[in-house]
Amino acid sequence: MRLIFWIIEFLATFSEMFLCIIFCGIFINNKKNSKDNKIILLLSLLYSLIVVSINHFTLYSPVQSMMSLFIMSGICCFIYSDN
Repeated sequence: MRLIFWIIEFLATFSEMFLCIIFCGIFINNKKNSKDNKIILLLSLLYSLIVVSINHFTLYSPVQSMMSLFIMSGICCFIYSDN
């Protein structure tokens, strides 16, 4: 049962980050190419692994919330920096 929880947690975190990056691109009217899609998938996967790892120690902390905000902002700036 615990394994199912962590799988669902990982999928939810992955989809949250992936959609955050996609919406960011929509708001700045960016035309993505297939290379960007691979980078978005890779960075979303990496972010999800980090968050799920931190959740093993504590499910919620203000530090994790701030870290997530900075990581999401940094990834969006990195991917869409040419605009």
